[in-house]
Amino acid sequence: MKNAIALLLMMLLPSLATAGWHVEPNVGYTLTGEWDQANSDNDLTYFNFGIKTGYQAPFGLIAGADIQYGVGTFDGLTGSNTDIDAVVGSFGLILGYQAPFGLRGFVSYIPVAISIFDDALDTRYDGSGFKLSLGYSFAMTGIEWLAINLDYVAITYDEGENDNTIGTQNLANDLDSTAVILNVSFPFDFFK
Repeated sequence: MKNAIALLLMMLLPSLATAGWHVEPNVGYTLTGEWDQANSDNDLTYFNFGIKTGYQAPFGLIAGADIQYGVGTFDGLTGSNTDIDAVVGSFGLILGYQAPFGLRGFVSYIPVAISIFDDALDTRYDGSGFKLSLGYSFAMTGIEWLAINLDYVAITYDEGENDNTIGTQNLANDLDSTAVILNVSFPFDFFK
C-alpha cells in the first residue's frame, strides 16, 4: 500500500509545478467532414489552424479559449462534381485536463462558428456547437513541445446570408456539420 501511494505521489507531484499560462498552436486536417441539411449530405474537408490559450492550474487543469480557422473545399450539391472553396472559423471556451503521464482531454463549447462558401452567392452561415478532443503529449519522452490530438467537432448553423439577402436570415432547415480532425499541437506553458 505504501508503494502504491508513493508511486501516485511521484506521478502527481510534478504536475504541481505546471501552473501558469498555457499557449498551444495547432495544425491539422479533417479525416472526415460532413455537412447535412434536410435530405442533402455533402463532404467538407479542410486544413485547420488554431490556438488554445488559457490558465493551466496545478494538477493539469486548463481553462481558456480555443480559436480555430480552416480552409478547404465543400463538395457542392449531392450528385454534383462541383467543388466550392470554403472557409470555416470558430471561437470556443475550453476546459481540459493533461495527466502527468501524457494523456489529455478537452471539451469546448463553441458559441461562435462561421462558414463562408465561395459560391456564386458568397454564402455565409453562423452557428454554434461543441468540440471534444483526446490526445497525447510527448512530455514524458522529453519532447514537451509536441502533442497529437483527435478532435470531434459538431456545429449547428441556424442563420445564413448571401448576395440575395439583406442581413442575416434564420434558416428554414438547420445545417448540421460534423468533422473528425487529426492535429499536431505545440503546447507551451509560461510563468511556471
